[in-house]
Amino acid sequence: MKKKLALGCFVAAVALIPAQNALAAGWRYSSTEDAMRGSTEKIAELKSNNRVSLQFPYQGGSDLTIVLRHSQRLGGLSAMVQLSKGQLLCEFRGCNLVVKFDDEPIMHLWAHAASGGHRNTIFLQDESPFLARLRSAKKVIIEVDIWKHGPTQFTFQATGLDWK
Repeated sequence: MKKKLALGCFVAAVALIPAQNALAAGWRYSSTEDAMRGSTEKIAELKSNNRVSLQFPYQGGSDLTIVLRHSQRLGGLSAMVQLSKGQLLCEFRGCNLVVKFDDEPIMHLWAHAASGGHRNTIFLQDESPFLARLRSAKKVIIEVDIWKHGPTQFTFQATGLDWK
């Protein structure tokens, strides 16, 4: 009887683990103090629900992250997407980022590569329409062009954004 009770408690505890991970999923927030300017840099990040397998040397699964950043030092609000492994095909002069919020029509947003040469990051040119829809969206699909992989869609569960 004691073994069955202990086994039941163990199974119940293991069953709680996915629920705890699900609660930890979603938007992650961080901030960094800028003592020189007397301001705080704020970041919100959301990882995609899906991963893709890329060819060498980027094998092992790659996900996309939506990043919102507010930094006085860097000129205010920035919205970007970052690929965990691989290279996004977008020039510094610009590229088209395809986004779908919930059941709304597809949006084509102008974006550009990071000025520092990081090929895994694309910045949105005008983040205002993106952020306005992101605040109320439940689901977001972003299509990016990945080197040696082509156009690839990533899905996000976007509810719960707390960004002011």
